[in-house]
Amino acid sequence: MLQLNDPRNSAGRPVIATIGVSDIRLAQSAYCGTLGYECVDAEPVSSAYAKVWGEAGIVGRASRLLRPESGAPVFIRLVEADFDCSGEAPAGTGWFALEVCVQDSAALFEMLSTQDYFEPFAPPKALPFSDMVFPFQCRGRNGELLYLNETRGNLPEIDLPLAASFVDHVFIVVLGASQIDRSTEFYTELLHAKLQESHELAYKTINRVFELPLKTLHKLNTAGTGRNVFLEIDQLPAIAQAEGRDIAVPCGICCVSFALGVEAGPLGTAARIDDAPYCGGQVSQLFGPDGERIELVMIADAAG
Repeated sequence: MLQLNDPRNSAGRPVIATIGVSDIRLAQSAYCGTLGYECVDAEPVSSAYAKVWGEAGIVGRASRLLRPESGAPVFIRLVEADFDCSGEAPAGTGWFALEVCVQDSAALFEMLSTQDYFEPFAPPKALPFSDMVFPFQCRGRNGELLYLNETRGNLPEIDLPLAASFVDHVFIVVLGASQIDRSTEFYTELLHAKLQESHELAYKTINRVFELPLKTLHKLNTAGTGRNVFLEIDQLPAIAQAEGRDIAVPCGICCVSFALGVEAGPLGTAARIDDAPYCGGQVSQLFGPDGERIELVMIADAAG
């Protein structure tokens, strides 16, 4: 049975990333055919789930639940967006990118360079401070940004997952914030996490997306529990604008679902959802400081 209540998922971790797409068959073909994901559920959006979103108009929308080839219980969900996502989706504050662990970033870069759904920005290159992470970034046709990270071992103060399939699961979600300190305080309290690291650096992906000089500096914070990081918060430039809440399913990354232990209690509008992969779990939704949609999934065995 497909369940998020899996011992591999722990409190605070992202367990589903929802992406709004205009052509769901095309997006499914790219994620499954190119990245090796498996479609494990193709049921349309149910009335019970639409009620949690507070969006009656999305009932019956096409939806696909995708799982990495490794079988890790961390999912990407594709949902039909409210409008045509052809071309670049407008970038703004809110969910900015997904970090995914992969086995061979150089080989994956070459593969993505020959297809037309994912646009790789530049060849993979080791991080300036460690050769344990060998990443590159790409943008999907619906505006979603993926950071594809070949992880080769742990950092001195941070544990990193090793991919068990060519392209494995999302392990860090990246938020673009208008006020980094406000968002950091909000998420560390919400997810019972702690601030792990703070940096200011020439963030080339932000600079490429917003057409800024590549050496422009930006602040970022990371948050997690213990030696695990699961959230990065980036200070976006003032030109970035959040999507309006009047759009039920915007293009790109439109919702991130986090696991929380049941002792945390539901927040926002909570309901039991029988759809996969919730399988009878309690689900809450609320909005973050920049209007980003957040889902909280109560997991009985989640441990920090």
